[in-house]
Amino acid sequence: MVRRGKKGGKRHARSQEDEYCPSLSDFKTKKLLGKGGCGAVFLVRKVKGPGCGNLFAMKKIHTSSVRTAEREVLHAMSGQPFFPALHWSFLTEDSQCLVMDYVKGVEILEMMAKQRLTLAKVKFYAAELLSAVDHLHKHGIVHRDIKNDNVMVDEEGHVCLIDFGLAKRLATDQEAADLWSLGVLLFEMWAGEFPFPEDADREVTRR
Repeated sequence: MVRRGKKGGKRHARSQEDEYCPSLSDFKTKKLLGKGGCGAVFLVRKVKGPGCGNLFAMKKIHTSSVRTAEREVLHAMSGQPFFPALHWSFLTEDSQCLVMDYVKGVEILEMMAKQRLTLAKVKFYAAELLSAVDHLHKHGIVHRDIKNDNVMVDEEGHVCLIDFGLAKRLATDQEAADLWSLGVLLFEMWAGEFPFPEDADREVTRR
């Protein structure tokens, strides 16, 4: 659900424009893309200022639930492949708004529900996801919520890691949490099922 520009075969991210701070009136909401406990993501069109006419994804996070790490992580990853670029962030009376690339595509979860993924596709997605996670860790960031509905495949067939609501700065050995979750996800993609019995302790299987 994120549209990403390409230049020379690689995504060309647009950074936040200097000296410009948008407001909600600069955007027209098209539809709801997703909703969680801390906020929601909307498809919006820019109607004023820089980027006028373009589609973006806007995440509105309830002020009481704002985690500054998410904005910082998105800003740090902007311009890198396999991540949505952050264009602007601003505050309203009750929300923090993060305006990102609109990634037009499908979640891995939806793909798995429709058909069994081929081994070739699993290998390709695995290589891109490993690259994305390695890039996060090299920048001192841990995602902490890698799963099949937080990975999208865009129209060009490349993965995009999304939803950094639980992300935080890396502490010693915390890379293991991401690698464990990624291993579970890759097994699901290959086998088409969760790698543990339904009655397995969820704390053990997801920690």
